[in-house]
Parts: sequence; structure tokens; C-alpha cells
Amino acid sequence: MNNLARTANPIFPSLEAEEAYFSAYADSLTLWPVDVERFDVPGRFGSTHVIAAGPADAPPMILLHGMGVSSTSWYPNIAALTSVRRCYALDYPGDVNCSVCTQPIRTPEETVEWISSILDFFKVERADFAGLSYGGFLTMNYVRTAPVRVRRAVAICPAAVFAPIRWEFIVRLGALLFFPTPRVRSSFSQWMLGGRYTRPALVEQHFTAGMRVSRRQLRMRPVVFSDEQLRSIRPRVLVLTGESEVLCDPAVVVQRAQLIPHGEAQSYANAGHALPLELPDLVNERMVRFLTE
Repeated sequence: MNNLARTANPIFPSLEAEEAYFSAYADSLTLWPVDVERFDVPGRFGSTHVIAAGPADAPPMILLHGMGVSSTSWYPNIAALTSVRRCYALDYPGDVNCSVCTQPIRTPEETVEWISSILDFFKVERADFAGLSYGGFLTMNYVRTAPVRVRRAVAICPAAVFAPIRWEFIVRLGALLFFPTPRVRSSFSQWMLGGRYTRPALVEQHFTAGMRVSRRQLRMRPVVFSDEQLRSIRPRVLVLTGESEVLCDPAVVVQRAQLIPHGEAQSYANAGHALPLELPDLVNERMVRFLTE
């Protein structure tokens, strides 16, 4: 089943810019080593673009990407995840991707409503979750608020949740968003990745296309959970981070993740905020083991 009904996206200044981005998105998706289906799911906040992959009869899993990228960024991990799950990768409405945001999501409660509506559309009662960065916050917020619909969850380098976002990250990100020149993009990537990872050409093309034309509609900032909130989480949670993480203090992340009653945490050497891209084999093995043990 495919449900594609493209409408004008307000984050793009013109139809030509939108089509150029869609082309770069499709090219980036060719890096996925599995067959995919693409859907546009209507809802209160607009139309959510979803990439589905994996056996139709496998247990379902929701994937939530980081800010500034799209669902295509799961290319190093999707083969491993679809070996054990039917994956649904959601483009976050309001960020630069193929979703169309007609009403910005403004509160944590509205993110829960949005995710639940996608589960309902695909007739999924309960799913596993994985989220990276901003998607890690969305994942943990859903786990805490709607536990009955969560089997297990993986939060990779989550934004906030366990530790405050560093001011240096905020300043550098602001410079990137307001002055997305090649020099600023290169400086941000070098600082973020530390020379440990180089984006494939198609991914760089996709990222650049988004930075050039996007007018994001992100209205909700990730927040740090209290000790009480972390202790109230009931599903099993795996938290992964890198020792060179620049977004939040990784030592604090690992320490506070232990407050979750069924929580596990692991920090990897020689890796940072792009952990699942920098060390895909290690991360994939750990995620699959967590989901299936």
C-alpha cells in the first residue's frame, strides 16, 4: 500500500526548490539497502511522510530522526533493524524533510498525539521505538507519556532528557541556521563529527539542499526530565551515547539513565553525536540484541 498525496510545503520558498529537495531526498534514499514503501499520512498537524521497510509480519518499530536531517539518515542501521522488525521511519513535521506541516507541534503532549495518530493509521497497537538526538527526546517523551503503546525503546544521543544541551552547541547551531554558507556548514560538521565520519556524497547533497531552502517550523524545545519523571518510566529503555558527544555531557547521560527502573546505558569511545553513523556495526548489534533478548 502506498498513500502519496503531495501538497505544497510552506518550508520551501518555491515549487522549484521543493522539487530540488525531493530529488535529493530520493537520491539519499538509494543508500538504503532494503526495499521501501513511502506514505503520506494525513493528520491534525499536516501530512507526515513515512518510509516503511522490513517484513510486513514482523513486530513494528518506529524510527525518529534528528533535527535538520530526515528519515533517510537511518541508512547505516536499517538493514540490521529490518532483519528483526517492520520499521516505520517518520519525517518530523516542521523540520526540513518530506512532511508538510500545517499546524506546528508546540508541546510534548502534541508530539504524543502526533505519534499515536501514525500508529493508529498503520493499525499498530504497540511498537518498539528508536530515536536519535531530537528524535531521542521525542522517543523518551513518548515512552514516559504513553507507555502502554511502547514495547522497548532505544534513545541514541538524546537531546536534553538526561542532561542540559550545551551552550556551545546552541550557539553553533544558531550560526548554521542563520548563515548556512559552505564555510559554516563545514565548520559545524567538523566540530560535530571530529573527523570520525564523512557523509557520503548523496547525504551531503541532501543536507545541503535542505540547508539552502528550508524555513523550519520547529516550535518545541527538548527538556531535561526530573529524577521523578525518569523513575516513573516503565518500558525497557536502552540509552546509547558517545564519549565525544558535543550536545550533552555523556557522563551525566549515562549516570541519570540508571534512574529508569528498566534502563540500560552504554557509552562508546571514539564516537560522538553521530554515533549510529560513526560506529554502525557496534550500534546495530547492540540494538538488535536489546530488541530480541
